[in-house]
Amino acid sequence: MEARYGAGAGEHFASADAVTGRWTREEHEQAAAQGRRLLRRLSDARSGGTPPDNAAVLDLMTEHYQGVRLLWPADAAAYHALADVVTGNPDQRAMIEEIDPLLPPWFADAIRAYAVRRLGYVPARGGG
Repeated sequence: MEARYGAGAGEHFASADAVTGRWTREEHEQAAAQGRRLLRRLSDARSGGTPPDNAAVLDLMTEHYQGVRLLWPADAAAYHALADVVTGNPDQRAMIEEIDPLLPPWFADAIRAYAVRRLGYVPARGGG
């Protein structure tokens, strides 16, 4: 991650580990259940043919972004880059594929759309 996104990426993950390291087992389970519920709602949108940049999907992505922000201070660029983790990190991809095997690339597109449309991220010229 640091090689691709810079030294700050490692710090963000360390920060998230510090936060979740203080959680009880019940808090971990609640967070995981909440994440699965959100992924199921996103899967329903995807399977229903809703584009990932649809306003209703972006509203759902607000919940995702707020959850991410509880763990680390993701700005628009960092959140946009998280889309690459969703598709490129085998553990993250597998977790999402458990809910819906076709969801990871659609979810990554929704993350990018949220970063651009709701957070004001401006992708580098020629990039995603």
